[in-house]
Amino acid sequence: MTFTNLSAFCLDIKLNHQEDEHQKMFDRICQMLVKECPGLQKLCLSLEYFNPYRYLRLSYSNFSRILEGKWPQLRNLTLNGAIDLFEDDEDEEKNTSIICNFFQTTVLLESLHLGVNIPKISSYDLLPNLSSLVLPDTTSPSRIVSPKMARRLRYLGTLNLGISPRRLGFPIPLLRSMTSLQSVAVTCPCEASIAKLSDAAPQLERIYFILSPDTENIDFKTAVCAIIRSHDVS
Repeated sequence: MTFTNLSAFCLDIKLNHQEDEHQKMFDRICQMLVKECPGLQKLCLSLEYFNPYRYLRLSYSNFSRILEGKWPQLRNLTLNGAIDLFEDDEDEEKNTSIICNFFQTTVLLESLHLGVNIPKISSYDLLPNLSSLVLPDTTSPSRIVSPKMARRLRYLGTLNLGISPRRLGFPIPLLRSMTSLQSVAVTCPCEASIAKLSDAAPQLERIYFILSPDTENIDFKTAVCAIIRSHDVS
């Protein structure tokens, strides 16, 4: 059976433990999407493991078969949570080839939301229609965004503005090249980083603050005042 008219598929699963049956179910889902749903325009996969008392990621489920999909009409892709896209995370050259081949078949993609890490692809000219990009706040946009892609982006998340040796920070030169950027989502804002962001992207119309464990000691009042002093951003 082929779902030739299926245009959207969204799967959001939260589990408090992992069993072999879960893996088999995910494998069947991936196989169905790849082989029987050629007309997908929106694909969202989110998987989390937790227990009622304390968040706990137990292990990864292998979704590598998803990257075998050929969806020329795909416009919106979300991959989030405990999803492992590659059978061998250590073979970056092979994984880069896999992800590049996948993106070369999804040229209409406009929105990409990745809650998982992928290899560096910024040296390749991919995704000519991408205007919205969301990455984990531990991933620098410079790993994904090529110079041509930078000029097209209108929304970017999630930038970690925390100043810490263990953080990647955010690439100011790359942000300056995002001349169409209208909105950003940020974590860990401080007055100094807000000033740098404002200087790098003065055309911004919207800034979204994302609450995370790292924001416990953040003075949001100071950050907002920094925005008001820098530019009238709403």
